[in-house]
Amino acid sequence: MDNSWLLFAMKKSRIAGLPSGVGVTPNNNGSKKYWKIRLGKKFTGGQIITKNFDHLAQARDWIFGEAQKFVAAPGDLVTLKETAGKSAFVLSSRELDEAADAFRRCKAADMKLTEAVSFAIKHSRPPGGKIAIKDAIEKLIAWKASKGKYHAE
Repeated sequence: MDNSWLLFAMKKSRIAGLPSGVGVTPNNNGSKKYWKIRLGKKFTGGQIITKNFDHLAQARDWIFGEAQKFVAAPGDLVTLKETAGKSAFVLSSRELDEAADAFRRCKAADMKLTEAVSFAIKHSRPPGGKIAIKDAIEKLIAWKASKGKYHAE
C-alpha cells in the first residue's frame, strides 16, 4: 500500500496558528495531490472563499499574507455600539452575516443597501395591493360586463 497519501494527510497539522474559520485539507483528484484552503464565514464575515495550492508552504504564505484582506473586521464592542447603535445587539449573528453579505453585494453593484431594498419593495408588490383570487375574478367579470365583453352562459 502506498503510504505517501497518509504522509501527505498528516502534514495538515503543520500549519501552526491557523486563524479561526480557516480550513486546510489535503486533496487528491486522482492524478494530482493538492491543498485546499477554505476561508469560512467566521473568517470572512460572510462569503466562503476557497483556493487550491500545490504545496503546503504556498498555502501557509497565502493564509498569512494575501488572505488577510478577506478578514472580517469586527471591532471592539464599544466602537460597534457607537457606530451601529442598538441594532447591532438586536440582530442575530445570522442576520448580521446576511446584512454584511448584502452590503458586499450592493457595493459590487455600485448601489446602496437602502436603494436595493427600496427597489425590491417597489417592484415586488402589485400596484393594486393584494387581492384574493375569488375577488379578482369577480372584479374581472364586472369590468368585462361594463365594457360589454362578458356574456354569462
